[in-house]
Amino acid sequence: MNRRKRYPRRFSLSRLILMILIVAAIITNPTKEDFYDWANNKAIEDSETIVEGAIKNLLISPLLKSVTVRKNYVLFSTFTIEFDEYKTRYLGIFDNFIELKDKD
Repeated sequence: MNRRKRYPRRFSLSRLILMILIVAAIITNPTKEDFYDWANNKAIEDSETIVEGAIKNLLISPLLKSVTVRKNYVLFSTFTIEFDEYKTRYLGIFDNFIELKDKD
C-alpha cells in the first residue's frame, strides 16, 4: 500500500491577506463619535466663512446626535441620518465614510 505523508495545510498568501484585511476592518470600524467628528469637520470645510462654520458646528452637533442611527456589522457600520423627509445613509469602513445612494 502506498502511504503518503499528510502535511498540515499551509496558509496561502491570499488567505493571509484576507485575514489581515478582516482584522484591519474590525479594528478600524468607526464609532458614532468618529462619525460625528467627520460630519462636523465636513460641514466646517463646506462653509464659506469661519462664522458660517462656527454656526454650523453649534447647530449640527446636537441635531446630528439626536437623529443618527448606527448599525454595527463588526467589519463595518452604517449610519443613517433621518428627520422629516430627509434621509441619508453612510457606510463607515476603515475609518472612512462613504455616502450610500438609495435606489429611486
